[in-house]
Amino acid sequence: MSLPLARPVRFPEDLAKFPKDRLLEPPRGWPRALAGLGWRRAGKPTACTDCLRGTTLYYGGVAVCVDCARKRALETLTNDAKENSMNVTINDEEIEIPQERSIGEHLDAIARALVREGVAKDYSDGLHLARERHPDLAELYNVGQIVEGPRNVYEPPEGADLLELLRTRYSKGPGDRSGIVSASTLFDLQNELFLVIESEAIRAGRSPLTDWEQLLKNDAELRRAVGLSRSRIVEKGEILMAIATLNERTSNLAAAKAALTDLWRDLLDTADGLLRDAVAARRTNTDAARLTRISASAHVARALGFGGFKLQDLDAMEKQLQSQPHRLSLVRNALHVAEKAIESSSWRVAPPATEDALLAAVTADWVGGNPDRAGLKAELAEHNWNVWLVLALAYRRVSQRAPKLFGAMDVTQDKAQTDDAAELVNETLAWLRENPQVAAGLCERYGVEVRPGIDPVRDLFDAGLAAASRA
Repeated sequence: MSLPLARPVRFPEDLAKFPKDRLLEPPRGWPRALAGLGWRRAGKPTACTDCLRGTTLYYGGVAVCVDCARKRALETLTNDAKENSMNVTINDEEIEIPQERSIGEHLDAIARALVREGVAKDYSDGLHLARERHPDLAELYNVGQIVEGPRNVYEPPEGADLLELLRTRYSKGPGDRSGIVSASTLFDLQNELFLVIESEAIRAGRSPLTDWEQLLKNDAELRRAVGLSRSRIVEKGEILMAIATLNERTSNLAAAKAALTDLWRDLLDTADGLLRDAVAARRTNTDAARLTRISASAHVARALGFGGFKLQDLDAMEKQLQSQPHRLSLVRNALHVAEKAIESSSWRVAPPATEDALLAAVTADWVGGNPDRAGLKAELAEHNWNVWLVLALAYRRVSQRAPKLFGAMDVTQDKAQTDDAAELVNETLAWLRENPQVAAGLCERYGVEVRPGIDPVRDLFDAGLAAASRA
């Protein structure tokens, strides 16, 4: 009976004989041929010669699956086709087994051959029979499978063996020693043993400390146990100190947080005070507040200065108007309009700045003036007067009728106070813009919504003005 085993060759076929176009093809379906077997072809399904898996791939007349074919090709390339064969006798016939990479592959090849020859019914029986017939290979294979790894050696906790030794040593003797037997730590054993020695020493009239020191001097293991107990006490003390330090730091952090809260509240209070000062400065800088701040004499002096007159000219004009009540009707009308403007409008803060503007104001018909501006100028020119002298006389007459409408400041003082108030407001608003967190805190306090991309300082200042108005 011929065997279907492939006969290995000593040297593979010369690759130069293969067509170059096939050699240059990508490794898809590689290998296309196996040395000693032939070209690849498809055939009926059967078991692979090497691994017994199903395949339809044949090289020559031998069924070899893709994986085993690649292994054979790589073996041929890496070992340069130099193989040493080993012979196996099956049914009194010598069969050549190629040398494999491991002893396990030798046993595998023998087992597959036994199955193919019908000596074994399956691969498991074939492998078992191969190990029986070749005990040397089986022994080498078994030895090679043993892997010595790291061993897990039990190590008792520190002092556990010492605790057991001392419990055994001191569990018997006079006195109640149940506590020694049940002690779970060296520290507990030390305390229980000292209690026993103390009771015995007191009963015998000796010093417990002297007996304890003598016992420590005679027992090295007990001295070691005491040392370990002290180290545990030291560690526990260190832990307690660490806990105390942590508690102290926690309390310090809480105190620091409270201090920061107080500082933040103080900062907001200070900023709120600055905002209130700015609001008060703005309120004192309004026209309503300035209407009663400048004195009548300051208004009269300013009007006379604009017109180039003196007080004597003002007195002369007033006498002329009293002595000739039937004349100078346009001047009298302009004087009446100016008096009404001083009493009811902002002329107590600042009158029209130019002569033409003043003429237009006293001749406006919508306030009761005579629109004959040329006639007014002619009556004034007849006595070498101008409209500024009319304004000065109007300030004097209004101050005589209602002195409460005027204050005690001159024009220069009023301007200085106005400029200082405006500067305080501008500096406060600029400081708030430079400190957005403080501004945001004040906005929360005043109920002002902070919107992204919009300056909240102006709204905050308006809220401060509203709050001051309601107070």
